[in-house]
Amino acid sequence: MQMHPLRIFFFIAVVFSALSAVSAFWGGRHALFGNLVIHIPGFPFVRKAEQDNSAKVLNIIRSVDSADVSTSMPAAPDSGSVTEPTAAMLNLNLQYKSITSLNTLFSALKNEAAQGVVHILHYGDSQIESDRITDYLRMKLQNQFGGRGPGLIGLKPLTNGIGCKVFSGDEWQRHVTFLGKNKDVPHNCFGPATILYRFTSYSVNPDSVPLKSARVSWQVNALAGKNMTGFNKIRILYGGGKRKIWMEFYENGVLSAADSLNYGQCNLYKDLTVHPASTQQEIRFYGKFSPDFYGISLESDKGVMVDNIAQRGSSGTFFHLINPEQFKFYYQLLNVKAILLQFGGNALPNLKNEEQVRNYASYIRGQLGMLRKISPAASVIFIGPADMGVKEGEEFVTHPLLELLRDELKKAVLDAGMAYFDLYDCMGGKNSMQVWVKEGLAADDYIHFSPSGARKIATLLHTAIMNEYQKWNKLEKK
Repeated sequence: MQMHPLRIFFFIAVVFSALSAVSAFWGGRHALFGNLVIHIPGFPFVRKAEQDNSAKVLNIIRSVDSADVSTSMPAAPDSGSVTEPTAAMLNLNLQYKSITSLNTLFSALKNEAAQGVVHILHYGDSQIESDRITDYLRMKLQNQFGGRGPGLIGLKPLTNGIGCKVFSGDEWQRHVTFLGKNKDVPHNCFGPATILYRFTSYSVNPDSVPLKSARVSWQVNALAGKNMTGFNKIRILYGGGKRKIWMEFYENGVLSAADSLNYGQCNLYKDLTVHPASTQQEIRFYGKFSPDFYGISLESDKGVMVDNIAQRGSSGTFFHLINPEQFKFYYQLLNVKAILLQFGGNALPNLKNEEQVRNYASYIRGQLGMLRKISPAASVIFIGPADMGVKEGEEFVTHPLLELLRDELKKAVLDAGMAYFDLYDCMGGKNSMQVWVKEGLAADDYIHFSPSGARKIATLLHTAIMNEYQKWNKLEKK
């Protein structure tokens, strides 16, 4: 039986209209069916309108330049908020259920930093490697509230920042736990940076090997802020070992102090005094069996330390792998008042559907609960993932699961009574990474920020924190 031409025409018209409606309303988006991602094409003018928010993003970038004013800001407690016109142009998206979640941090900045040292730990993935983002945040906070030195540094870091370069030899071994259980280490004591360093293996018999030696030195400069230099204390965090080892401390090439380091416990430390004329320091270790070294803190006896703890490849799910009692000890020793967690970017490429996104957010929820048990009072700010571009045809567009990931992470963080900094929103939202790349502020992988882009992100973060500090301070005065 043949169909009437009019029926064929109407059938085609109905199908075309339905597809046009789908394209008009959902064009450029992705439909998820299990592990299958289906791209829905859109009309060029619809797609263009959705993608081309470059004017908005450029306005954000220019406004960040306005907020990034003089680096020598006054130290008065009320300082630090941006002007109303600049704040109106920026979407300073630091969210919380109650501003009391930031009480510990703000109270420490206002009251404690002038009397003693306060540490802010900044954990993150490769976005913060080479001290990026952290260095600028540290500079601004130290200019405002005092403090000198970079804080925690590794004995053999993967990369160096512009303000502090570490020099050490091949005798050092580096072990991490933030990528999963480390089978080469017979315990779960990795220190507050979740990394440990050794100059002998665990299998060495100290009764049958010659004396080993290892050294580490660093060069600190003012490229990341004048307050990077002038620290007056060195704190060595270490533990484990089977017998004492010998340590020598050199300043400007001259022996300044020498002592033995104890062994056994996983929560030991050694403090050294840095003299005012000291411009170069080196520590040498001698022993047959190395203890575990968790890091060295270069700090002053007052002010703010912002510690960069870069964990390349980490998704932030590591707190269940560490020794909580050791963490508690070092958090108390360092007087940790705030913890910044910057994760999500490494997890996203491996998430294939909405269920996996929600599962990852659930893992983070569990990690936050563990962190709260370790440090009940510390203020926690979770820095969400930035925009991430994926290739679609000839263009890079926002990863189809990124906004869901942002929403799920935000819910987990806020439900835990912590604060969430929406980096994706602050940098411009959907497809904003395209503009940051074109402006030379991000790499052509459409994931990582360039050094100049990282500074702008740090400016957004610092400005958001200081605006909330201003609000909190006004409430405190009432």
